[in-house]
Amino acid sequence: MKKSLLTLLALCLLCTSNGFAWPLNVQEKPLTQEVTLYFPVAGVNYLGSERRTIEYSTALPFETALIQALIAGPQAVSPHLERPFQPGLEVLSTAQGKEILFVTFNNKIYFPFPGEQNKNQKQKLARRQLAMDALVNTITENTTHPRVQVLVDNQESIDISMRLNGGYFFSLETEILPPFTRNELAILSPSAACQRLLACWQEKREDIPSNHLVSTNIQTLNNLPLLLSYEVFQGTIASDPLKAIVCVSLTVQNDRHQAIEINRYPLRTVYQNGFWVVDGDSFGQLLLEVVDGSP
Repeated sequence: MKKSLLTLLALCLLCTSNGFAWPLNVQEKPLTQEVTLYFPVAGVNYLGSERRTIEYSTALPFETALIQALIAGPQAVSPHLERPFQPGLEVLSTAQGKEILFVTFNNKIYFPFPGEQNKNQKQKLARRQLAMDALVNTITENTTHPRVQVLVDNQESIDISMRLNGGYFFSLETEILPPFTRNELAILSPSAACQRLLACWQEKREDIPSNHLVSTNIQTLNNLPLLLSYEVFQGTIASDPLKAIVCVSLTVQNDRHQAIEINRYPLRTVYQNGFWVVDGDSFGQLLLEVVDGSP
């Protein structure tokens, strides 16, 4: 036995003297992938998106790295997007199941959101739902998992289920929430951008900044003609992926109190700052047609 150890030691010394060294602590080179992350748009109950390249490895699985990037929040190039979750939230692990991804967070997921104390119950619920939509839409966009089960690390008691409970939505903590699925309606799409602008026009709303509605500043919506009714149709992405066309039909009342109908007007939209808005020039042309039109 002693002779064998001496032989092995001599062999190691020989290899080292010939310029060969045994590899020690070889560091794995991380892989990279471009992903789409969904974040809440400031001031509105919709999600915008951001493209970013993330790193992952054997030690840091792709799904975990993806969620870490989401929690960290948008980059400076997206000034109108917000972090989706509470400060201090951490993703502890991810695990793949059959057509489902299990995501485990620390218990900060039950903590209040920033500014929540200044909102009513409906606004609080909408903001928390939007955070879950950001999580699930990000995961389903970049992986093959159609559903997401959120788990929470309950260090206080092993008798409590790890699955997210109703306390997240201010409901009963005994209510165990099922897996979440993708919510397309939460995304500020081209048609949703037109819907928002026309709704603000009809309601004469002034609480939403104009740069959240159109690509260029517009005058107050209070100065526009009375919008009696409208309909928004499905949009079509142009060859330029940052532009899209959405048809809208309007009924507007002119200064003579006459109803003017405009059918399937092609309203152009553009993607900027992480979400879709109506093109200002296109909206201006629509307003000219409204003013110049006759019943």
